Amino acid sequence: MSNSRSSQPTERVAVARVSGVHGLRGGLRLELLTDWPEDIQVGAELFVEGETAPRLVQSMATGGRVPLTTLEGIDSREAAEKLIGKYLDVPTRELPAGEYWW
Repeated sequence: MSNSRSSQPTERVAVARVSGVHGLRGGLRLELLTDWPEDIQVGAELFVEGETAPRLVQSMATGGRVPLTTLEGIDSREAAEKLIGKYLDVPTRELPAGEYWW
């Protein structure tokens, strides 16, 4: 008899992936993966893939070709470059009856 259990559903969902950097002060270029872009507004908390504590969104700009953001604690180009390819997550939200995550 096996003691293994099925994996629990994740408590977070990816809303963006860092696709590159912008400028010298830690700006991030994003690939949005969400139908709810308000999840990435100034003051929102995002979890960087591999980190346990959230980071606050300090700025967000969506007027250009790609969305740009800055995150708390990412203050240099070098720090931003370490995040390229990482996903940015938010806690999952309750969905209305009959809707499902996919």
